Amino acid sequence: MSHKKKDILDDILSSPPDESAPGLEGLAAIIHRSYRVESSMAEQRRSSSAHSVRPPKRRATHYISEDVFAELGLVKEKIADLFADDCRHRISRSDVVNQALRVVLEEFEIKGLDSPLVAKIISAVKRKAKRLKDERAKKAERDKCKR
Repeated sequence: MSHKKKDILDDILSSPPDESAPGLEGLAAIIHRSYRVESSMAEQRRSSSAHSVRPPKRRATHYISEDVFAELGLVKEKIADLFADDCRHRISRSDVVNQALRVVLEEFEIKGLDSPLVAKIISAVKRKAKRLKDERAKKAERDKCKR
């Protein structure tokens, strides 16, 4: 007994428009039902993502002193202590840094050159300059003694 394969696509394409192939109605129903399900799922994703839009993030590496890093960890833990145990893990150092920078930048926008940020930077630069000047003076004194 030979089984001849039937070309369903050829039957569909070559049949007159008013004639339908067997099973075509069922296939159309499945296709349209699948489209409706996919469309409603896509709509749900769009509506749920509209409520939880996160701003894009960018990875950045900045070096901070050991004491600032330690204090950052302590602050993170203190803030995490404000939350129930099941939410504590959601607080990260990145969250703390991000929010702290927002506060500092907003204050800079308001106060400009009179902001504490500028005052601290000026103070740090002056300390560095003094330290470098002292190191150069010591080096010059050592070089003078070697002669």
